[in-house]
Amino acid sequence: KLLEAVEENTFYSPRRDSFIHYFTREEVLSLFSGFKIIYYAEGTALDVGHGEHSKPHYHGFIVYMGQKCD
Repeated sequence: KLLEAVEENTFYSPRRDSFIHYFTREEVLSLFSGFKIIYYAEGTALDVGHGEHSKPHYHGFIVYMGQKCD
């Protein structure tokens, strides 16, 4: 079932009664523009499911580590 898009990369989930936002690399880096990038990675990971009715699927992720600049 597709979620309702409310903005670019932002969706509403009625089942969770919450919003889900998928960040782009540019968004993450702009949020930490005053930081020196120590480590940045993005990718996907297989999730084999959450119970008997769930199918295997992938989750995307971003890992960011930065150091605040003086």
